[in-house]
Amino acid sequence: MKSHLLQWNPTSGWSALPEHFGPVSLVLCFADRHLLSDPDSLALAGLLAQCPGALVASCSTAGEISGASVTDALASALVLSFRGTTVRGECIPVSPGSDSTVIGRELADRLRGPGLRHVFVLSDGLFVNGTRLADGLNAALPAGVSASGGLAGDGSRFQETCVGLGNELGSRRVVGIGFYGDAFQVAFGSQGGWQAFGPRRLITRAEANVLYEVDQQPV
Repeated sequence: MKSHLLQWNPTSGWSALPEHFGPVSLVLCFADRHLLSDPDSLALAGLLAQCPGALVASCSTAGEISGASVTDALASALVLSFRGTTVRGECIPVSPGSDSTVIGRELADRLRGPGLRHVFVLSDGLFVNGTRLADGLNAALPAGVSASGGLAGDGSRFQETCVGLGNELGSRRVVGIGFYGDAFQVAFGSQGGWQAFGPRRLITRAEANVLYEVDQQPV
């Protein structure tokens, strides 16, 4: 496997792939939502042009990570080239009232196939219950197949998120990428946390991870 990180800015566009990088198998693009949803934006078009024939999955963010730095309102893309591993993508629309557990199971069913080793998921961050999505996915995947991924962001706006494959992007979507082949190995980790701010409040009503009432007042 070979990998390279590309960066985009409105002045110079995308940085270039190294010479002789070879055929690109998969691109994971993370960008500000407006760069992905705006049809006049050149960010995604330039990426697709630089990586013809590759599977390109995009996800809006609340900050684009590039190496050890984090930027806002820009884009970064991880470009991957595999030898002995194939990739396949599926995108499922999320209708209002959909059960996230069912969507997870459907995604696993679509990606199931000979040699499946791992599933990477990018999901709408506002209309999908990530816990239930993961539960459904893991319950339906064959034994020994792992899964990782995350939910799309929208900066500090929390209005709409954007996910998709190729140039088919939008809100209310879940994307899954399957990695196939005996040569494929994967490891992953996660870290999270909160910094306290504002007055202390008491949650007085919640169901699962949905908050309804704080200090006996509707949120």
